[in-house]
Amino acid sequence: MTLPETFDVTTVRAWHQQLVSALADGLLTIDASQVQRADAAAMQLLAAAALEARHQGRTLDVTAPSPVFTAAATTLGLGDHLLSTH
Repeated sequence: MTLPETFDVTTVRAWHQQLVSALADGLLTIDASQVQRADAAAMQLLAAAALEARHQGRTLDVTAPSPVFTAAATTLGLGDHLLSTH
């Protein structure tokens, strides 16, 4: 799955449905390379999906995070949940 350039509150509803389906299907890789705008609502949704994956004994991997995505995750204190360190 690839996040859109604008990943914000306007996209949360659609992304919620996509993430629920992806978790159910075991698809746990998110490409964040295209993100040019991100807000707290969307980042919290993704962090919640990462936590849900962890509760299921799996990992949600965010690949190729853009500088904007990285800055948003770090600023919001979500880096531990969304930015891979391995």
